[in-house]
Amino acid sequence: MRRLPVSKLKPLVLMLLGLLLVITSTAGCGGGGGGGVSVPNVPTVAVPSLNSTSTSVATLPSGPTVVNSGTQQALDPAQPPITPSTPPPSLALPTVTAVRGANTVATLPLTAGWNIVSFPFAKLQSASGFTHEVYAYTLGTFTAYDPVNNPSSIDTRLAYLAYADQDTQVVVGGIPNTGQLTTTTLTQGWNLIGCPASNSLPWSNMTATRAGVTRALEEVATASQTPDSSWLLRYAFGTADGVPVGEDILTQGDAMLYGQGRWLFVWQGMDLNLNVAPPQPAPSIASLSASSFNAGDSLTISGTGFATSDAGTITIGGQLVPVSDITSWSNSQIVLTVPVGALSGNLIVFINRFPSNRVAVTVGNTGGTTASTTTATITGLCEDTSGNVLPGTQVMVDSGQYAVSDANGNYTIGDIPPGDHLVIATHIGNNVGTGQFTLSAGVTTRVLVQLAPLSQTGSGSGGSPGGTQSGTLDVVAYPYDVGSVRWFVHEIQISEYGNYSNRWTQYWDDLGQSSFDLTADSAVVGRDYVVHVTWEDTNDASQQQTGTWYVTLYNSSETKYYYGP
Repeated sequence: MRRLPVSKLKPLVLMLLGLLLVITSTAGCGGGGGGGVSVPNVPTVAVPSLNSTSTSVATLPSGPTVVNSGTQQALDPAQPPITPSTPPPSLALPTVTAVRGANTVATLPLTAGWNIVSFPFAKLQSASGFTHEVYAYTLGTFTAYDPVNNPSSIDTRLAYLAYADQDTQVVVGGIPNTGQLTTTTLTQGWNLIGCPASNSLPWSNMTATRAGVTRALEEVATASQTPDSSWLLRYAFGTADGVPVGEDILTQGDAMLYGQGRWLFVWQGMDLNLNVAPPQPAPSIASLSASSFNAGDSLTISGTGFATSDAGTITIGGQLVPVSDITSWSNSQIVLTVPVGALSGNLIVFINRFPSNRVAVTVGNTGGTTASTTTATITGLCEDTSGNVLPGTQVMVDSGQYAVSDANGNYTIGDIPPGDHLVIATHIGNNVGTGQFTLSAGVTTRVLVQLAPLSQTGSGSGGSPGGTQSGTLDVVAYPYDVGSVRWFVHEIQISEYGNYSNRWTQYWDDLGQSSFDLTADSAVVGRDYVVHVTWEDTNDASQQQTGTWYVTLYNSSETKYYYGP
């Protein structure tokens, strides 16, 4: 990582106080069966001397394995979670500590005291050398896990605090991650994330997804400590050679390395797409039919690795191009209509949430000059269920426009294409709110946003961490007749738009069923899904008809019915 000037670190000094976590890794990403490959030491950042006694340190009580580190601290971007002052519980070591049955083995060094470690596997199968349990950090609590006696309890997308009584090495084994784990869900506040891969993970290849919209990290990360001014803080924190480090994740060429972990702060729950296994081939933009254009213009993107439309999304200046504005999509060419609200910036094609190269574009007429007649506007007040205003609430429209409410809770969003839209509102400490509205061109619609506190049950509350509401999307398809030919349902497939790897599929060969049903039981409210249904001729299996539909899950449970392509 590049060195950050001390002047830039001054606003971050508070963020480093109390962060006494230690990691020194000499194993390189790419380490495999032989125990790892050496990589150069990570450069350290010159920071002021830190006094561990200058801030209160949470002391872990004996016995319990879950320790609350404080909700306020967990949501404070100026204060990373404090390292526990006492070691985690000691392990009851098995009589045999040899690594057995692992597909790949790696060696990780630990220094005396606290370390941040991650496990470079899709699944941890065995571990030896640890003398204490390790701590994960989620939603303001440290939770102890036993990697030696219960390796399957380790989530390799996370990093862990590991305590060593003296300098030592641990040997870990597991199933290599060839793409099984690519996304980790981050909760609001501080998260301790790991590198679940045997190769380095460049920050520039990672993306963020929130409310169904995927963006590059440089479009959603800032240094601002104002709530909801961005999706996440651009500085991740760890240690290098025992020195606390603030790492700028937007530095070109920077990456998270094998065996390491980072503290990362996010304002609202979102998916961090680690993109362990890039698509093959990765999406690459070769040329655009124009680099300067207006809203409403036709634009052709030429390149390679574009796959299919259900696997991809496009952003222009960070704004999502709606499905309705995409004219055609092939592996080498995409034709679209520049949507109203598109902004100057980078044009990026995402395939399964992996970003293409960035191409700078200029949008002349974004549609704002004619918004009064051709686009819609929403405006309103954000408050909680007790009537208290909620400044800093982010209100997002599924077409990509968004705004943050001001000090009085007011917001306005313009340049919205007319039609049916999902509006999603998020605020730290409150449930996510969603609503479906029909917006008319030239009309300003008032939308009151009321969000219940997280401790209450209210609109938008859900079971997924980070304020993301889980739901079920049920697809029911029926056989049909054309003349004397009977077409039965052979396959139903549901996939998340822009993330084809997140899909549900079922096949049938039963010609006599009256209906065919597939349920996506862990879909997310507010996201778009692609439904493929394939019908097959009962007399000739080589004859098939396929229908494709794009649907949005607006409620926690919805059923879609299809009677033919």
